[in-house]
Amino acid sequence: MDLSHTEKTYLDADYSSGTTLTVVNNYGFDSDNIAVIGEPGEEKTESQSIDSQSGNTTITLNSALKFDHNKGTVIYRAEYDQAEIYRYRSSAWTLISTSNIQWDKRETIYIDEDGLSTDSYRYRLKNSSSGNNSDYSPTVAGTGFTRNQVGYMIDQIRKIGGDEDRKLVTDSELIKQLNKAQEIIGALREDWWFLRKEISDITTIANTDTYGLNDYLSDLNFIDTVRYRYNDGTTDNIFHLKSKTMLEIDYLTRDNDADTDDWPRYYTQLPADDSDETGYIRIDKKSKTTGYGTFYIRYFQKMTDLDDVADETLVPIPSILEDYGISYLCTIGGNDTKADLYMQKFMGPQNKERGYSEPTGVELLKLMQKSKEKSVGQPESLKKWRGRKPMSRFFGDNAISPDDIRERYF
Repeated sequence: MDLSHTEKTYLDADYSSGTTLTVVNNYGFDSDNIAVIGEPGEEKTESQSIDSQSGNTTITLNSALKFDHNKGTVIYRAEYDQAEIYRYRSSAWTLISTSNIQWDKRETIYIDEDGLSTDSYRYRLKNSSSGNNSDYSPTVAGTGFTRNQVGYMIDQIRKIGGDEDRKLVTDSELIKQLNKAQEIIGALREDWWFLRKEISDITTIANTDTYGLNDYLSDLNFIDTVRYRYNDGTTDNIFHLKSKTMLEIDYLTRDNDADTDDWPRYYTQLPADDSDETGYIRIDKKSKTTGYGTFYIRYFQKMTDLDDVADETLVPIPSILEDYGISYLCTIGGNDTKADLYMQKFMGPQNKERGYSEPTGVELLKLMQKSKEKSVGQPESLKKWRGRKPMSRFFGDNAISPDDIRERYF
């Protein structure tokens, strides 16, 4: 449990026995809170629930502490002091342990001696005094973490970095570094092949030309292409819509009296607002019929934020993120040579080294990207064979006659 941002105070007198603590300031501490005496991870750090506080400098505990603590020892306020561990087996969750948080260690470890590979696990924190509980953790399979899960990557980082007993850094610190590694990869290019997705959930609504994206593309980074499928039960055509700027779409839709139409040709992406956190797509014509049209949106998603051990990275070679975490861990441990080595592995061979060194890290991803790439972007032109109209069919087979244009706009 991370206590770095919680209320804290310090002993203002040595403690050797009893339930009374004399502190510098008891503000923020109350009955049923948990007092953690000492820095988490230190040998004699322990906790006890608070019975009451009085004046400005006294905290009374429910029971005496096990160890002596010197004046100046830090005291943290915690919400919980136990972990309830649940196992899923035979279609039911069962509480298998209520374990005290091991404040003298960086992490609290529990081993299920009767566990099976088919089991699943989750936990929630508990306050032994008030009985209050936290939300449940994510579910973890009994087979352990998969290669792309945060828990697996953290285990590898600790093994190689020499911190299996969790004395140097917490899991939260390592998760932060894994996210930083993802941010670096995402900053190098946004169109990695492993971030490409497509949805076809948005259908036309009569008399509508603007469609919100948040319910369908909450992970949207940017749109690549939009295809449109017209299907009235008799005709079934699918074609690409051409991308236009917002200004161009404004020009195309300036006629408020224009007829509705189920055959759009252009689209643009509109920014997010208070009603839709992701934004919108807008087409050049208001749809005539509900459900006749479907938008197939190919897009690149944002890199997934990693928050806990059950989260999965989208990066197809998770060991690249591990190299970045190992470099950080070795830096904290004072092994700068090993830290530099793994940072070089994360970035991969640079400049003249590329022709002589094994590709690793980001450079390996770049090589894989080249093998995945095909022609990119909209074609400038396609050769039109006699009797066929490839370009028109690719981007929609409809047009406004010159007479119609003169009548409406000139």
